[in-house]
Amino acid sequence: MKFLINRHNKRIELASKAMENGMPIPESAKPLKPESPADYWKRGVKNLSLGIGMAIMFAFMRNANFFGRLRLDVCLLRYRTNGD
Repeated sequence: MKFLINRHNKRIELASKAMENGMPIPESAKPLKPESPADYWKRGVKNLSLGIGMAIMFAFMRNANFFGRLRLDVCLLRYRTNGD
């Protein structure tokens, strides 16, 4: 992570020095790849899917006994309908 931050800061510093001196921005300081609307769409769908999945996972973790209670309810329902 530190490497990515340092690389970004060096590129920004190089671009700002070039602008101060009136020189064109070097290719090494420009973004690595251009971003298109399709890239933003893919990233948004991926982040939304991840968020929904995590929300469902944490909902089940909060109700850790969800499946046990469901099984108990089914057993009690069978007992009540067949018992008396």
